[in-house]
Amino acid sequence: MARRTTAPTPPRDHTPDLPPRLEEHTGLAPRADVVEAQVTLDAGDTDAAHGRIAESRLAAASVGRLDLTGATLTDVVVTDLRAVELVARDGTWRNVVVEGGRLGSLDALRAEWDGVTLRGVRIDYLSLPSASLGDVRFVGCEIGTLDVPEARLTRVRFDDARADEVDTRGLRSTDVDLTGLEALSFTDPRGLAGAWLSPRQSELHAASFAHALGIRIAPVTIATARLDLREMSEADMPALAAILTDPVAMVAYEGAFSAGEVEEWLHRQRERYARDGFGLWAVVLRASGEMIGQCGITLQRIDDDEVTEVGYLFQRAHWHRGYALEAAAACRDWAFGALPLDDLYAKVRSTNVASMNVAIRLGMTVRRTFTTHYRGVDMPHLAFAVSRAAWERRAPERTA
Repeated sequence: MARRTTAPTPPRDHTPDLPPRLEEHTGLAPRADVVEAQVTLDAGDTDAAHGRIAESRLAAASVGRLDLTGATLTDVVVTDLRAVELVARDGTWRNVVVEGGRLGSLDALRAEWDGVTLRGVRIDYLSLPSASLGDVRFVGCEIGTLDVPEARLTRVRFDDARADEVDTRGLRSTDVDLTGLEALSFTDPRGLAGAWLSPRQSELHAASFAHALGIRIAPVTIATARLDLREMSEADMPALAAILTDPVAMVAYEGAFSAGEVEEWLHRQRERYARDGFGLWAVVLRASGEMIGQCGITLQRIDDDEVTEVGYLFQRAHWHRGYALEAAAACRDWAFGALPLDDLYAKVRSTNVASMNVAIRLGMTVRRTFTTHYRGVDMPHLAFAVSRAAWERRAPERTA
């Protein structure tokens, strides 16, 4: 019987082999052959297409466009490169380390990377369609969109890395370790065959994976003493508009929404239900069957961190009756019971005393302060949070 593999094969080590002394070299040119050099790039745009760089170091630089189309890099270290655009289409990189820096985009269409490490690099858009990657590491990288459609990845590992979206359509993977990648979404779970996820990742993305595979998941319903929480539908548009078009109820959003913004809000919640398995749910007063607000769980950003948040909005006619706390507490309990969370957050504008009180009664404390920018206004916020351990300690209190 074949032995079951319990861990992916890690990338092999490919440390660049640099000579002890490098000659100073300024600038790069098309089809240039640069060997054993300390390269200083010119400011602005650089065309180094179809050249060869070997046993060299690219010094820290800030450039516009660096074109390495069809270039071959062997035993190269790139340090703190800041570029609006790095083009490496059809290029071959072997034993290359890219350390630090910020790239607006890295276009590596049909590239061949063997023994490449990206460490501490921030990339807004990393494009690797139809590329071939072997023995590649991404360490401490922050990536906006990672596109790998039709790519072939072998022994690729992510450590302490983040990406907002990963396009995995047609991806072919062998020993790809994604356990160290915090990703908001994967485009096509079928492209993850041969890749490794952590149990937490598989649970977080279960709803979106099921949706992509055509599997129906029963919608979440939550009941409290006075309220029923359920998914919103188009039929809830009038009740939702009563909240979102009220300038007083929407003071935390710097004013009322337009009809188009209300439609977009509902559409976004329904996308969340399908993708995440949760979102802001309709809060229905059981006694009357009336939708009086919305409350639920969403994925949010606080500075550069992704957090899971409980949030709510209620019609002004139903304020000061304890509904917000009742619904939010039920959502908190659902989140810790259904999701692999360490902490649950609440983002509260610094002027919203009522919501601060609700957060405190949920067992939350202030973790940090931050500022959001919305509708041209800087909005100071407090990040309240409660840990799983603190929530578990309050279990007797919740059941009393």
